[in-house]
Amino acid sequence: MEANVKKAIITGAGSGLGTGIAYTLAQAGYDVAISYAHSKNRAYELAEWIKKDFGRECYVFQADFSKPEAMKKLIDDAVKALGGLDLLVNNASVTDESSSELFDLTDEKLDWLYHVNFRSYIIGMREAGTYMAKNQIAGNIVNISSVHGKSVRPDDAVYGAFKAGINRIIRSFALSFAPFGIRVNNIALGAFRNRTREDALVQGYDMEAYDWRDTFAATHIPFGRLGEPEEVAKMILFFASDAAAYVTGETLTADGGLMIPGMSEALEMQADEKDYGWGYMKIREFNQPK
Repeated sequence: MEANVKKAIITGAGSGLGTGIAYTLAQAGYDVAISYAHSKNRAYELAEWIKKDFGRECYVFQADFSKPEAMKKLIDDAVKALGGLDLLVNNASVTDESSSELFDLTDEKLDWLYHVNFRSYIIGMREAGTYMAKNQIAGNIVNISSVHGKSVRPDDAVYGAFKAGINRIIRSFALSFAPFGIRVNNIALGAFRNRTREDALVQGYDMEAYDWRDTFAATHIPFGRLGEPEEVAKMILFFASDAAAYVTGETLTADGGLMIPGMSEALEMQADEKDYGWGYMKIREFNQPK
């Protein structure tokens, strides 16, 4: 194993943003360990690209973070494979439209969202930070958060709440880890391209919805475009570099200016506008008791 090579774990790198993050970190000289939940073929394909393009190691692990023991096992196995750890990127996250309305939120969906979007991040930070502290590694932890954790948007109650929780709890982790030189920061993302058009087609994604995101970006994001995975990776590299050596406990917003103006009044409403209230929240009607 090559000496003095930085080592990183990236969760949720089987597809989407995580793929771009892992690829760019490897390009920057990191050996990486990645996790995937379902996209096994794509994860191993990414590992081949990394080894072929940059000659870096890429270890692949399956991890379903809805399972309580998954994150600790991933950190243990990945650290052993890498031979150490300098950077953890908590990226794996899930959303579910069927649970976006609180009226429809089931206990099962709540538990699923909690385990993946909140609990796994905490366990990951705890395990990675503990390893670094015990081994005197002044490492870094970067969590991928969201602008949904900083403002309230229609139908984002649970997802947004857990992202807000991550934004808050890193400040406590930053305090605990600071004496060991370990830094903990977040990147709160706005609208990013989390899959290529080719991937979207292969995965059976709704292409009309895929194309709409570019239309939205052109008309509602001040920069006029979606963010790209490589841009997230560069921000992670900044946080892990000496350029950010005095920065910890911070959440950096990266949204192309999306959240600056607040709720836009120019969004296209549904055809039947009378059923919608402020912020385009659909008004729920219940049958009144007789």
